[in-house]
Amino acid sequence: MTASQLRAERKRLGLTQHEAALRLGMSQPYFSLLEKGRRVVTSRLAQKAVKAFNLSPTALPVRDTDLDKPTDADTLARQLSALGYPGFAHLSAARKQNPAVVLLHALTQDHLEARLAEALPWLMLHYPDLDRAWLVREARLRNLSNRLGFVTALATRLAERNRNRNRAAREALDQLTRELEKSRLDVEDTFGQATLSPVERDWLRRNRTPEAAFWHVLSDWRPDLLPNAPASSFLKHRPWGPFLAEVDSKLTERVALHCLGGFVLQAIYDIPRITGDLDYLEVIPKESARVLDEIAGPTSMLARKYKLHFHPVGVIDLPEDYESRLQNPDFGLIHLQLLIPEPYDLLLSKLPRNSPKDREDAKFLIRKCGLKFSLLERRFDNEMKPWIAHANRHQLTLNLWREFF
Repeated sequence: MTASQLRAERKRLGLTQHEAALRLGMSQPYFSLLEKGRRVVTSRLAQKAVKAFNLSPTALPVRDTDLDKPTDADTLARQLSALGYPGFAHLSAARKQNPAVVLLHALTQDHLEARLAEALPWLMLHYPDLDRAWLVREARLRNLSNRLGFVTALATRLAERNRNRNRAAREALDQLTRELEKSRLDVEDTFGQATLSPVERDWLRRNRTPEAAFWHVLSDWRPDLLPNAPASSFLKHRPWGPFLAEVDSKLTERVALHCLGGFVLQAIYDIPRITGDLDYLEVIPKESARVLDEIAGPTSMLARKYKLHFHPVGVIDLPEDYESRLQNPDFGLIHLQLLIPEPYDLLLSKLPRNSPKDREDAKFLIRKCGLKFSLLERRFDNEMKPWIAHANRHQLTLNLWREFF
């Protein structure tokens, strides 16, 4: 934050120097020196100003050395939580960083978790006033122009979904794209997946989007695979245990759910993932669906209290006899029964979509459970291939997944 920015924000709020100084816990003479540029606006002071004046985090200072500090997936997730990303709203937020720093810090990672990667287009769309000159300069210095260009392309595609609401963001993204194109590298790169096998690399070259091909990035991320999350913040994370216990206490009869998705991977297989919803394919008895939605649906009181909710999913392709293999873990509940697919069935549920997240989950599940490709292939051949649409395409995906074993 510069002296001129500090002065502009004070005037925007209609504050006198004395009033602004009180908010920052300093004297009026010292604040006057800050506005005149005779004192430096330190990083700590900028943090206070952002909070006191309700400014965008893009007003926080950016330093070239910020990107030299080591980071990890947990830190990036908590930084995104602090910036309001709904996908990590359950995490305790870290100290706010300038979104431009968080963005480039993520792009420097050779191994970037899929749920961090999918947050980056949201970040660019939500903060269109990023320091474009700093971004372009640092991306060039660190050979990140192609990765940044690809994320910018994804954010641009998201902005096109609502041209009127995202007009300012679209214009900023277009300007950033034009500047990045000047430094586009003619070198193949990945999007946080440096350890791709030769088979995976070849598959991605043939299946990537035109945007990924233009930026020489091996990735099949596209807008329809990105979360359509609202730009809002939620409260601090509450654990699943109390939430499920309260749902159970409000039920008056036995209700069974066929569960899928991130909740299963987190609760049963300890995948290092944060999820805020419990996906279920079927509810038994069917008449309980309305009651369950009232108790724990996205708009329920419990959802507002815990920031967790139940979410019915549409049609999911599963092996024909998956119901006969459903597992019934003991969650210590009386009325609510959460039935979990057996690992091979859970793995095959991710085959048709085959998104980057699905492949990441597949690799984790294979390692965690020691799964055998021969058994997976046999179940696909016997219980899915005879009836599933586009069977040949799914067979090619299964062949790709062979490399994960």
